[in-house]
Amino acid sequence: MPAEPRKIESTPIDRLRPCRICEGLGDREIERVAAACTWRELQPDETLAFPCDSVFAIYTVTRGRLRMYQASERADVRGEQERLIGFANFGDTIGQSSLLSDQFDDNSRIVSDTESQVAVISRARAMRLMMELPRLRQNLIVTFGLRMESLFQGKPLRRFPKVVGIVSSQSSNKSLCLLRLLTQELQKRNERICVFSDRSEVALESETMREALSGNGVDSASLIHRVRQRLAGVDRVLVDIMLPGQSASFSEQIHACGEILWCFDNEQPEANNDAILANFIAKHPPLKSRIACVQIVPTGKSLGRRKPCCENLDQRDFLLALSESDDQLSRLCQQGIDRIVRHLRGVKIGLALGGGGARGLAHLGVLKVLDHAGISFDMMSGTSAGAMIGLGYAAGMTPESLIDLFARELQPPTLLDRFRGGRRLFLFVKFRAGAWEQMLRKHYHDWLFGQLHIPFSVVTTDLVSGQELVRDSGDIVHAILESINIPVMSNPILKDGKILVDGGVLNNLPVELLSDRGAQHVIGVDVSKEIPNHFAGNYPGMATNKMIKPGNVETAYRIMEVSRRGITQLQMSFADHVIEPDTSAFDFADFTSAAGIAETGEVAAETMLPDIQAAYNELMNG
Repeated sequence: MPAEPRKIESTPIDRLRPCRICEGLGDREIERVAAACTWRELQPDETLAFPCDSVFAIYTVTRGRLRMYQASERADVRGEQERLIGFANFGDTIGQSSLLSDQFDDNSRIVSDTESQVAVISRARAMRLMMELPRLRQNLIVTFGLRMESLFQGKPLRRFPKVVGIVSSQSSNKSLCLLRLLTQELQKRNERICVFSDRSEVALESETMREALSGNGVDSASLIHRVRQRLAGVDRVLVDIMLPGQSASFSEQIHACGEILWCFDNEQPEANNDAILANFIAKHPPLKSRIACVQIVPTGKSLGRRKPCCENLDQRDFLLALSESDDQLSRLCQQGIDRIVRHLRGVKIGLALGGGGARGLAHLGVLKVLDHAGISFDMMSGTSAGAMIGLGYAAGMTPESLIDLFARELQPPTLLDRFRGGRRLFLFVKFRAGAWEQMLRKHYHDWLFGQLHIPFSVVTTDLVSGQELVRDSGDIVHAILESINIPVMSNPILKDGKILVDGGVLNNLPVELLSDRGAQHVIGVDVSKEIPNHFAGNYPGMATNKMIKPGNVETAYRIMEVSRRGITQLQMSFADHVIEPDTSAFDFADFTSAAGIAETGEVAAETMLPDIQAAYNELMNG
């Protein structure tokens, strides 16, 4: 059995030097800060501060990570008593609000996420230090301002693990590629990087600092101490950790990291990798919140495993389409690297795609523009047509291929297409005959949500409970069939005590869903804002005796169109950017005009692109 990692003795100055509040301070100034501190050693899930605690102090994390909770405003709706509002990582300081007033009015609870060490400075001592050390005062104001800005904007606080471990087998050249790519991408964002590795073949940029991990006589037990020293001069440390991981040094290396990326080569799997990870989590349960698996998939095979690499982790697996022979990164590889980089920088970007029948094909034009601009996403959501189209994109299919797919598969017979209402009748028959599933299975097969490159949430409506239902696991085709199930047009789907119909009945543009799941920035695409001002041959101001009575199918479609527009307005208020293609010239059932409808999405996205690109660059580089 591997020995537990040894705690490395270090001076208070060594512990505080890498922390943000000590940036720009000399050793003698840091010594004065250290003299004002008391130290708390916390076990995982131990509470540091309770709501309305009468303790006035600031807390600086010198080892481990803290979680912060606040009483939930939706306790009556979701049954939550409190919600997670953010993390305090190694080097972070929290509690600055206690410096502003003698009246303590904080309803947050602070809990240790892992085994942690915290430096505590009482309010009186902190106020005295701020008067005596101007740079400390500046650092406290800046760190407090950043946290308050996130809270006032309703955005989740960023996690920024400064020490990141990359776990892989000794023979994995792909993990070397990942290490190199991560280093390059983080340096593009002005991060100073130091890499700890024993592999001589690690090729890094000249400006990258490098240090031996445990070989060549280096005592691995001093790793935490050495990492702390390096963090005084760099922004982030990457630790190249080798399997099989049965030694005490392996456990030591893992515990030194605030985040761990555990690599799995799906093309050439390591025999015991799954078991090593499962056993490690069983022995060190608190570390499951720090570990994320990276499935490296061949560039020609876009999907991940049918089951996650480890069932007991808090985070979903990342997918990275990477081949050792790639001279230039593929589209999916670049998007995968960008998602991992954003994860390490505490950023999540979401994309919500609304419903609207054939008008949903405008999503493909939007995706085409954003895709070509290099804008990628960490999570997506969709209702009805937005779910059907978005899931294909989340699986790695290109917008261009999806345009061809739906134009080809949803082309009605020529004879039927000649009659007024023939296209709607074609869709009606397709619903009633169960032909949608056959078509979707042809292209989406039996894919599962967990195999997708981008986590996706599908919205449907349950008539039994009268509430929206979110699908984010299981078979994606089943989820699509539930979400596109237009009332009257199709029979409701009965499943597990639920009666399921089109998600657009209650939530046609699921933007808030992504914000609730941690996205700091959400783009919404509404394809139903503009609807035709005519219906079934009737126009505004038309004489009553000349009006045409619509059929039941036409009326059902029109009711969905009108209700979607009203429901969507509320969700749009939660989006940071809303793209609104003008699809009013196209019928709800006009899937034959796929190219033309997609073009409306391109036009709308191009108009919004400068603003979206500026916000995206700020999120990626800020």
